[in-house]
Amino acid sequence: MKTVSRKPTYSEIYMYKNLLWLDVGVLIFLPVFNNLFLQLVRLYTDGNIAYGSLGKVLSVIQEGISLISGYMGIAILCICLLYFGKNAKAVIRISFITHAVTFFTVLLTYFLFTATIPFSVIASLLLDMLVGIAVTFLIYQIAYRFAVKNETFMEVEAYTLAGSLKKHPYTKVFALACLCFGGAQLLILIYTMISDFLDPSLGPPMNTADALYWVFQYLTSVIYVFIGFAIAVITGFLSNGLKHSGKRKFSSGDYRPY
Repeated sequence: MKTVSRKPTYSEIYMYKNLLWLDVGVLIFLPVFNNLFLQLVRLYTDGNIAYGSLGKVLSVIQEGISLISGYMGIAILCICLLYFGKNAKAVIRISFITHAVTFFTVLLTYFLFTATIPFSVIASLLLDMLVGIAVTFLIYQIAYRFAVKNETFMEVEAYTLAGSLKKHPYTKVFALACLCFGGAQLLILIYTMISDFLDPSLGPPMNTADALYWVFQYLTSVIYVFIGFAIAVITGFLSNGLKHSGKRKFSSGDYRPY
């Protein structure tokens, strides 16, 4: 990677600090809120006629939170690697720590609801965590190697609608990262489908409704990748806005040295 002798400007530090806090929110606090609080409420209300369709509403909310937090976290990692390289240590660490946070919060939720945790559940959650870490590492490698090859360190141009978004480093890496993340989700879906087909109690689709269920699952998986890419692009615009906000604060004198 190209070596840059200059120190980061106030606006660049301002951008990184704010992205870091956003990362803490979407990859630490949101997963805890989603997998612990909302999941417990859903488990205690799901199937209870006294609460109507609350369980279904919570399920949609949880799916939305997972989608937003996952892809926004990926975008923040890509942005920081492209702009700051390995100096973005806190963001890099959080991107991996989030998988452990999810693992332990889901385990805690399961224990609070059932008072016991079968080994099969622990093994399944552990496998999910390891797959998540592996995918994050792959995305890390993609973004970092792209930054090295294209020498983007501290040299990323403004990310705005007025510019050429297709050619911008953010857009290119977002696309690769989202395909990687979406591809992993698709492989998990394929594994789940095969497991269900081989399960004697479930088996392959027996009617049109069963077949449509799996078609819908695959379509949803593909749609989520496009939504995730849109979330990543919006996060890119946000990072650019933060940088300009830092410039304005510095110019007006309304700032404090970091």
